[in-house]
Order: sequence, then structure tokens, then C-alpha cells
Amino acid sequence: MFHLCTPSPRSVCIAQQQKAIYYGYRTFCTPSVSLERIPPPLLSLAERKGYRVPDENGPPPLWCMRPLPLLYSHIQDVYWDVGFLRYFELRQIPNFILALPMANLGIMAAYAYFQANPELCLRLGLWETSANKGLDKPTPGMFNPRVFVYVVHSTVLLVFGTLCMHVQVLTRFMASSSPVPFWISAHLLLLNEPLLHRRKTSNPNVQLQTQSRNGCDHKPQNPIIALLPHFTTCSPTTQSILGYFLSYWLLGLALHCNFLPWT
Repeated sequence: MFHLCTPSPRSVCIAQQQKAIYYGYRTFCTPSVSLERIPPPLLSLAERKGYRVPDENGPPPLWCMRPLPLLYSHIQDVYWDVGFLRYFELRQIPNFILALPMANLGIMAAYAYFQANPELCLRLGLWETSANKGLDKPTPGMFNPRVFVYVVHSTVLLVFGTLCMHVQVLTRFMASSSPVPFWISAHLLLLNEPLLHRRKTSNPNVQLQTQSRNGCDHKPQNPIIALLPHFTTCSPTTQSILGYFLSYWLLGLALHCNFLPWT
């Protein structure tokens, strides 16, 4: 008996990407239209912007002669100026500052993980040592051996995004592709914020408030929300992390939704 199955989101994305690549190749490398059939407003826009339009009577673009003729790579190279170290210019300093907090989180995650697991990192996590085999429980939390692949993935994204991309997209590039920035943020909060665990604080009157429901006290489901009313009394690390994420969210909500410069 055969069962119908729906395609996974990943396969759908790959299929759509392949269709776009094929469409670009057929449109510009093997065009079937002439300039006379293209609407004049589109020709005027292309001439004004320096764009290329398909023309069956003209020579094919140079990117069509490449071993791997990818339209998107050509657009990134010619129109977006994407490439190795191309964004390292003085006028791009504001964009580097915008990406600096996320880059710092990625660097701190890689450095802290290497400090906690130097042997695991040096052998690239490819085999277990005799010392590790005798452990009943591996290191919990951020420094668990299973986190190694995520840290490597995050570090690769960080290096590639910094050196080869428009650096201002580094924040959403890493935040949408890796959980490590959020894991290291949570790790730093738990490590440096007394209100998140039962340690004595300089002000014993400051405590995370519990909510009463049906006469029973319980801890709030999201401790981050409980920290916000005590923002001024939190540790500098907590203020930096919460301040960054909140300000980025608020500014992005105000600017990006109104088509203003933000990414």
C-alpha cells in the first residue's frame, strides 16, 4: 500500500531555487525574444539603471560562458558588489557597528566553547577519548559535546558573513540560521545574573516577582519577562544583552516596516 507524503519545506525551497536558476539561464543565455517585443518603459528603465534585457539577436552575457552559469552569482558580483573583503571600506563602518553585537556573541560562543572543550575542538569531535567514554553524563548546557557542530556552524557563518557578505545582514543571517547566539546569551544571563538563580544580591529586596494564580504562587514561565521590571538593578551583562535585543527589535519594527534602512 502506497502512502502519499507531502514534500518537506527544505525540498520545496531547493526546488524553487533550481527553478529560478533554470529560468534565469533560459531567459538570458538562450533568449527567445527580441528588443522589439520588450515594452518601452522596461527598456527605458533598464537603460537608466544599467540593467541587461534578454535579446535573441545580441551576444549572450559573459556569465553564461562560465562553467557554472548562475544568474544570482552574477547579480551579487556586478550589481551588489558582494565578494571577499569588498565591504571593508571606511564608509561601511556604521554597518560594521550594526553587526558588531551579533559578531561578539558568535566570537564569545566559539571562544568559551574552545576554552571548555579544547581537546574536543582540536580533534574536531571525530572520535571519543577513553576519558570521555567513562563519563556517565556529558557536560550539560552550552558546553555539551553535542553542541560542537552548532558552534562550528555558527563560526563558519560568522566568518563567511563578515568577509564575503554585506556585513549589515550578519545579524539576521546568524539569528535565522543558528541557535548559538541565543544559547550563548542565555548562558551569559544564567552565569552573571543573580536574579535568575538563588544567589545573594547587593539588594536583598529585589527578587523576581511570582504571580499568584488560584491562591498559589509560581514562577513566571518566562524569566526574561520577569527581569524587565528590574532592568536597572540587573547586572551589566544582563542590561547589555536585553538592551541589545529589545532595541534591535523596536528599531527594526519601526524602520524596516516603513521601508527605511534597516536589516
